[in-house]
Amino acid sequence: MDTVVDKIRSKGLLIRNLLQELQTHSSIERWYNPQRSDQMVWAGSPFKWNLDDGGRQIQANVLEQYRRFHSLVSALLSQQPRDTLEDLKQADAQILEIIEQKEGPYTPEARKHFDRALGAIEVEIGLLDRLYGQADETPILIPDTNALIFNPDIEKWKFDRVPRFVIVLVPGVTSDLDKFKLNHRVENVRTKSEKLIRQIKEYRRRATAANRTLEQGASLISGVSEIRSIAVEPQMNASLPWLDPTNADDKILASVIEVMRTNPRSPVFLVTRDFNLQNKADLAGVSFLEPPDLGPVPNVAPAALKVRPFRWFVGQFSAALLLAGCSEIVLFGMRKILFEEIALTGKVHAEQLSIIGICTLMMFVVGRFIAKLSWFANASAILILTGIEFFRIFGVCNLRV
Repeated sequence: MDTVVDKIRSKGLLIRNLLQELQTHSSIERWYNPQRSDQMVWAGSPFKWNLDDGGRQIQANVLEQYRRFHSLVSALLSQQPRDTLEDLKQADAQILEIIEQKEGPYTPEARKHFDRALGAIEVEIGLLDRLYGQADETPILIPDTNALIFNPDIEKWKFDRVPRFVIVLVPGVTSDLDKFKLNHRVENVRTKSEKLIRQIKEYRRRATAANRTLEQGASLISGVSEIRSIAVEPQMNASLPWLDPTNADDKILASVIEVMRTNPRSPVFLVTRDFNLQNKADLAGVSFLEPPDLGPVPNVAPAALKVRPFRWFVGQFSAALLLAGCSEIVLFGMRKILFEEIALTGKVHAEQLSIIGICTLMMFVVGRFIAKLSWFANASAILILTGIEFFRIFGVCNLRV
């Protein structure tokens, strides 16, 4: 797994390859001959760059790639002494001179100029060796708020090909959690934020018990994961030039670069599900991962969900018979008066049917919400009860309604 320096070295190799490709489209020609008397006296270079149309496209690509590369290197070296920053500035000027090809060279050998630019790339990469940081290749993971809310059980986090890791909480994330636990419009987010805050306080207690601070780290799972917290906000003016200090995602990205600066010999990853933040991480040259899922989802075929064993139907139908029988007992006390009136009038009154309907509804409520019977059992009980009652009614009247 690539460390911060390894990743930048790989990007430097890409710049080198693009410069070498640009060289094949570049040439130097003399445009001023001091021996000719009809030309004005010129004190500058008598040579100029000549770049063909294919080279212009490569030039645009290498210029964009180099600016991204240099922005990241500059951000990582922003806190270095003045001599380091001066070396970086000189290397940058040499590289841009060859890429942009604006100034006329003083010698006609294009290869020598490109060799100096390639050497300047190595100088920029070499300056990263001046960064302080332990040679610890344990991956460092910086989750954004989105990742923590998605899966707050960080003690259960696992990643493919990452057997051991350190989680680092940055100020923008902990600040979001403090706000969300009180003010977020979604109750589930408030609940998860409150849970995460309690967990973080517990991790601080663990660190204190081990005579450490949470900034120094607390163990999550022994031999697997550890958690740390950063209290200081990132210096936005010393980070990537295109980051917006008023944008929450950009502040998190700046914090990730701060972690990269202090841990150049470790792999560093942003952990996020936010697609826009992932795009920004790509642009900045920051590696990212997605947070682990909450757990495996059972792979059950839809058709299998509809298959019921025969004994299930037998049990449910038996429950339906029992429920209908209990309802019959409730109606037994009313039946004599009800049916005697039907027998005398020969007509089924709406009030009489309403009593049966009310009893049926009560039976459904008892079966579904108290006895927790299935829809099949409830429907069967209703059919049994109504069938019995209507058979009794129409058995003693002349079907006049």
